[in-house]
Amino acid sequence: MENFYRVMIWPWLSKTNFIIMLSLITAFLQQGCCDNSRPNADVDATITISAITRDMHVTVDGIGFFNISSSKPVEDPLVVYLSSDDTHIATVSPTATIKSGDDSVEVDVRTIQIGSCTIEAFNYTISENQSRTSDVFVRVHVRRSHMLGLLTGVFRWFYEFCFVIHLLPQFYLNYQRKSVVGLSFDYLLLSLITFFTFATFNIGSYASTDVREADLNSDPQAPGVDLINLADVLNSVTNLVVICAICAQCYRYEKGDQHVSIIAKVLLVIIKFAIALFFIIMLASQYKAISFVTFIDIMGYLKLLLSFSKYIPQVYMNYERKSTEGWSIAVVILDLLCGALTVSGMFIVAFNYGHWISFIHSPTRLGIALFSIIFSTIFIIQHYVIYRIISEEDTIPIIGAEDGENKTLQASDGDEDGKETRDQEMKMLQGKGE
Repeated sequence: MENFYRVMIWPWLSKTNFIIMLSLITAFLQQGCCDNSRPNADVDATITISAITRDMHVTVDGIGFFNISSSKPVEDPLVVYLSSDDTHIATVSPTATIKSGDDSVEVDVRTIQIGSCTIEAFNYTISENQSRTSDVFVRVHVRRSHMLGLLTGVFRWFYEFCFVIHLLPQFYLNYQRKSVVGLSFDYLLLSLITFFTFATFNIGSYASTDVREADLNSDPQAPGVDLINLADVLNSVTNLVVICAICAQCYRYEKGDQHVSIIAKVLLVIIKFAIALFFIIMLASQYKAISFVTFIDIMGYLKLLLSFSKYIPQVYMNYERKSTEGWSIAVVILDLLCGALTVSGMFIVAFNYGHWISFIHSPTRLGIALFSIIFSTIFIIQHYVIYRIISEEDTIPIIGAEDGENKTLQASDGDEDGKETRDQEMKMLQGKGE
């Protein structure tokens, strides 16, 4: 037990790791606080206008609206010239006028067919140094149906619910059995690292406006760019806490002869070293060899790699034991639902907006969802087909020769030893009957 604590719990509580985690949090806060500052020396001498909305979603053959605002009320009417980069998808009035004394104007957008386009403002001026533009553009995403958009939102919230509770059945099963026999320690260790990188990725993506801008600008035409929100951050942190609690159960409950393998220990050291190295390079490099956005992307791809590898030890352990006892099937079903809801939501978005490239816009999200579906299917086959535990309804009644009472034979955990035992008892009872 002490070895388990030293390998799985202590490495994440040591002083070195505490300093790394504290540095990460500090960097996230700095990014969140400083990214919004944009120098604008002549803001008092000029009128700056901007579009309040960056992305708008409108149903085909419909009308959408967005506002253009100025930094202060204008004294004379201010004309803004607008243009759509694809008039086959959406059109806009060529001009919009901010009236005297106002500080905004509403612009109408008429949609024609599904797709995405960008509405931009051309140069405008009343006199030199009186007005200028400031990132005046709006991405217009035209969809087939508003109901499909609502369905995507329902899938999203159902996914969030399944994801935040998907580890709780394993925690309860361990508590109920007072044992963790059957639960792979390598799976727990890799899951611990996975949710650590997942939480780091979500916190960094949520706190840094640079990361959010990079996500938006990676494919300007993509309609379904899901920015990390506060719910994603809380879900990832919650799962990290639950997986730590399950690891603590391994320290307390019966664990048999299970232990963390050498391969998992070496992998833990490599991953810790890689994270620390990338982070140090990001902070110390004068030439920005690794930016904060790149560091967060690395954490995302590391999360994808770990999401694939973490299931393998549990699959092998079930195969080796010829049983899934101790491994909660509820976790598997919830994980399968999360993967299916993610892929279904991405498919609906791609179909609704006619932008199929958005289906692979987020390779980490799609990859994790596919891995969840594949491995959940393997676990379900192991649990319900290959290593199915025979219930009382599946027992075989046999009449004993001596006492005349009914006896039942039952395979133990669906393995070959149970079958051999049943065959031996059949022969013995037949011999007594003769």
